[in-house]
Amino acid sequence: MTSSSQTKPLNDVFAAPLRDHAAQRAATDPAFRSLPDAFANRNRLHQYFLYTFVPRNLAWAFKPNNKAGSSSVLAFLFALEFGQPLSAEIANPFEQDTITHRLAEARLLARLPEHPDVSDAQAALGQCLRLTTVRHPASRALSGYFYICRAQQAGSEAFARHRLRMTALVGFDWARHIGTPDGFVRFLDWVAAEDALGGWMADAHFRPQTTNIRPEILRPDIIGRTEDLGSFYAEVCARLGRELPHSAMQPRNRQPKTDPTPFFTPEARARIASIFAADFAAFGYEPDRIEGVI
Repeated sequence: MTSSSQTKPLNDVFAAPLRDHAAQRAATDPAFRSLPDAFANRNRLHQYFLYTFVPRNLAWAFKPNNKAGSSSVLAFLFALEFGQPLSAEIANPFEQDTITHRLAEARLLARLPEHPDVSDAQAALGQCLRLTTVRHPASRALSGYFYICRAQQAGSEAFARHRLRMTALVGFDWARHIGTPDGFVRFLDWVAAEDALGGWMADAHFRPQTTNIRPEILRPDIIGRTEDLGSFYAEVCARLGRELPHSAMQPRNRQPKTDPTPFFTPEARARIASIFAADFAAFGYEPDRIEGVI
């Protein structure tokens, strides 16, 4: 009995060893010279470009925006590049879908400064089809709140220092406030407090989306909305002249359904409108139109 397989051309995957750290840093030096005041320090600029994924052919660049469908998009991009659905799995009691975060480790995608042909990350980014996703700030904030609460319930190491800071900065009691509307307001107050302190401890899952994406630097060609990723996938394929991989259309890493109504009190809505004002302005969502996007 014989079996058939579809082999990806070897020049479409990474064969060379990972670039050393000095070469990766050199690839972001031009950006640091042209954007000296864009980030708090040199390391944060480097991390911005490092958290941007590209394929071997540099046809596109994807800037993940945590809690806005990033796992689903990475699975779609895997199928787009390799013609197969992403079916490998990792068992993780806290976060069900971590395999998408291993694509760069597997040398199937590269973080932009790691790409062997990139000597100027900013210039290379300008030549790619630049992709990112966004989500209604209210929906994303509530999802982030449930996410950090789930880390506590699972006894996970994830966000341990952030949970400590939530207690210290806004009096969040992990025995009483977890998963409650009052806890959600305290969570929002913590996000605001971290931002007021300079944002250096803020995590990408919780801070404003404009801080993650930096649209004035990324200059995205296509911004997908988490509420309609199907349209985003279709537009990406149309721009690249490729077939839509229907096998990768299912959303991944969804959290359990929860009725959001008790959490969106007038107090919480006011906090969201204030904390995420830049997101509302940049991405066309409306703070008074939460219903229908949750």
